Amino acid sequence: PGAETVLGLLINTLPVRAGIEPGEQLVPWLTRLQERQTAAREHEHLPLTEVQAGSGVASGTALFDSVLIFENYPVDTAAWPDGLRLHTV
Repeated sequence: PGAETVLGLLINTLPVRAGIEPGEQLVPWLTRLQERQTAAREHEHLPLTEVQAGSGVASGTALFDSVLIFENYPVDTAAWPDGLRLHTV
């Protein structure tokens, strides 16, 4: 209740380890990455400081060094650069 009156940048940061082994195939790696991201959603309500506190990573140490942004809203594909395509895996 009252969510329609909230103003601001409402985002979640969910760190997920995404290491890839030499010679690893893309589809199995993406599947595992999706499974990890899905598991991380259990903690999506927590502020990043609490996520870090439970991670075992020392305070003051960077929790991540890369960010992938996933935005779940309609996209105008006509505005994409020529040659850019998205396909299901």
